[in-house]
Amino acid sequence: MRFLVIIKSHFNGVSYHRLTKPFEKLKQKGYSVDIINTYHETKIDADKYDYLVFNRGLGYNYHDLEIIEKFKNKGIKIIMDIDDYWILPDYHPIIWRKDVDYDEWKGSIVANLAMADYIWTSTEYLKSKIENLVPNTPIVIARNAIDYDDELQWSEAKGKSRNKDKVVIGYAGSTTHYKDLDPLQTPIRRINSNKFLRNNVVFNLFGADNKTDFGIKVWNHQINIMTVQGRFKNLQIDSGKKVSRYASFYDEMDISIASVIDNEFNRCKSELKVIEAGAKYKPFIGTDVITYNRTNANIDLCKNSDDWLESMKELILDKTLRTELGKELGEFVRDEYIIDKENQARLSIL
Repeated sequence: MRFLVIIKSHFNGVSYHRLTKPFEKLKQKGYSVDIINTYHETKIDADKYDYLVFNRGLGYNYHDLEIIEKFKNKGIKIIMDIDDYWILPDYHPIIWRKDVDYDEWKGSIVANLAMADYIWTSTEYLKSKIENLVPNTPIVIARNAIDYDDELQWSEAKGKSRNKDKVVIGYAGSTTHYKDLDPLQTPIRRINSNKFLRNNVVFNLFGADNKTDFGIKVWNHQINIMTVQGRFKNLQIDSGKKVSRYASFYDEMDISIASVIDNEFNRCKSELKVIEAGAKYKPFIGTDVITYNRTNANIDLCKNSDDWLESMKELILDKTLRTELGKELGEFVRDEYIIDKENQARLSIL
């Protein structure tokens, strides 16, 4: 099997988890793999390959179809990986960003799905959406996983470099999670209304984008939620990092949280935030939706503000419990989410 893997960027988190790391492992096992950052026809000898692989698209919107068609005409099979639903909630930045045509963005994904010979995806929920669209295409679930031991950023055991006398509740996210933190405003207000808790807790947002117009809009909104509209000051903000270094965000946390709004888009998302927290042996608190409750891990899942308050409060006050739950989650994800095992699923339909 000879694979040509086209990723959008070496700095893209989706490319990193869905393509770069899995194919690095396949290459170690003797498969022929070439990973390139962008497609340039003049630099590629298509006859060298059996499969063209990409996530969602090649980066050229409807022009992707012309490129894919050229490969198909040479007898090369098309593998499309997809880990997000293409129908977005109305608050998603891609819908209101001025530099993106949402209809074209969505349409190119749907067109690429129709052209694919094989499809890899990350959850059963998203698989059902794809099957409704292309019922005759072979589809397999290859879950997200992390290279826990062989990649330094995950295997390194670092303690906090700051806030060592505080309990840090951290959220590592991106601009695509606009408004997902909204349910946290009330429990954060209630935490901070207790003087003892307020003086011993730091909330930390990781991955902030303060460079693009849409990123600034998203993160200003998230900051307002986490500070309860500027009322509280115990918030720290860290900008985004290269995917080869972002695991260090978790080194600065004592507790990892991930709130999502319950909608079709988020139900299709994977439990990657749980896996990341476990990779760094951190306890996890998340929204009680299929995104996170599909895993059998021992994590705190919250249905409402009271649940969020109680879960955060319990872990803030009990260091031993934080350590035990983090250790248990770390062992669980290492047993359950393994790149080599998920690669077997990838190859099983080819």
